[in-house]
Order: sequence, then C-alpha cells, then structure tokens
Amino acid sequence: MRCTFVVRFLAVALVACATTANAGIITGVNVIDSSVAQEDFAILTAEEGVNVYADRSPGHRLVNIPAEFEGDAQVIRTSNSDKTRDSFQLEVTTGQLGLIYVGLDSRHGDLQPLSWMQDTGMTGLPTVFFNTGRTIDIDEGSTAENAGDSIDNTFDLWATIAPAGTYNFFNQNFGGGSNNYIIMADNKLLLPEPGTASLIGVGLIGLLGFRRRR
Repeated sequence: MRCTFVVRFLAVALVACATTANAGIITGVNVIDSSVAQEDFAILTAEEGVNVYADRSPGHRLVNIPAEFEGDAQVIRTSNSDKTRDSFQLEVTTGQLGLIYVGLDSRHGDLQPLSWMQDTGMTGLPTVFFNTGRTIDIDEGSTAENAGDSIDNTFDLWATIAPAGTYNFFNQNFGGGSNNYIIMADNKLLLPEPGTASLIGVGLIGLLGFRRRR
C-alpha cells in the first residue's frame, strides 16, 4: 500500500512538471518473441478507432479513449494471438521521462495485475504498476469508419513511471478467452475521476515542499 502511494505521488509530481505537449515518449519497440514479425509492430497515436493488433482484420479498435489521452498519447500495435504465447516478450524504449500504461482485459480482474508488472527486476522499471481506476474500450472486428458502433470489451489501465531507458514486457496468463494487453505512454497521469482534484493538490503541495527543502 505504501509503495502504491509513493508511485502515485511521484506520478502526480511528474504531471506537475510535465510540459503540455507530448514529444513522443516511446521511441522504439524490439520484438524478442512474438507470433508476428518485427515490422508488424508500430508506435501509433492513441486516437478513436486506432487498430491495436496487427493480426486482427479489419481491426480491434480502441474507443472511448480518455480525454487526457486523445490525440496525444501513444499506443503500441502488437499481436492479439500472443495472449496465449508463454514466451512473448517485448523491449520498449523510452526517450524521456513519462508514464507507461498497460491495459488489461477487464474480464479477468481477479487475475490483475500480471506478476511481472509487480517485479521491477523483470521489467527494469523503477516502480511497480498501480491501477489508475480508469478504463478504455475496444470495438472488435470493426473498420475505422464504424469504430464505436459496438463495445465488445474493456481494458483496465495500470500505470507506472518510466525514465528514459529500455524496459521488458512479458506474457499474460489469462488464456485464450481474452485480448492481449495493450501498452500506452503519455506524460499525463490518469486518475480516478472522483477525488481527482484533491489528489493532484496533495501532489503539488508535496512537490513544492520538496523543492523548498532543496
């Protein structure tokens, strides 16, 4: 519990210091083990109707993207078939300090988070992931023009702080009855909508106090 609070506090401080523009936090994706080729992976802008899986046609598309993300955050196009691949692994490189998000299929809330998300020795990240309390929806088997006509499933968004560096992402153990997780990045922290203002206020007060002590 204390660790989660510290991560949240640091993330709020990051938001306080961040510029309003996102210059692109994720700069590279290296496929260690996947069912699709390296060239099928892509770093995309998170906007309504973006197709997040290279091996789904006409597309599994994100909809109801949080307003803080729309047109600014990044999302990695991966492979949905890797949801059953035990050896699945990606290396994600970031070029600047930001926040990395992992979206997990909400049908398996009792299995969240994935074990490696709580193991900094595996990921290389400085902190573990915490649940933001926010979600993003997916329209499965949709074209870009029809994205949002149906909401088939939902991702729960987990976040952690990521300085510039290269980090590891591994398999999920939800099995075939799910979507593979999604990876996103931004310099904005998604907070649960109730109480957002008060939490941000606590973070800003703490950040100011830290600066004064220095």
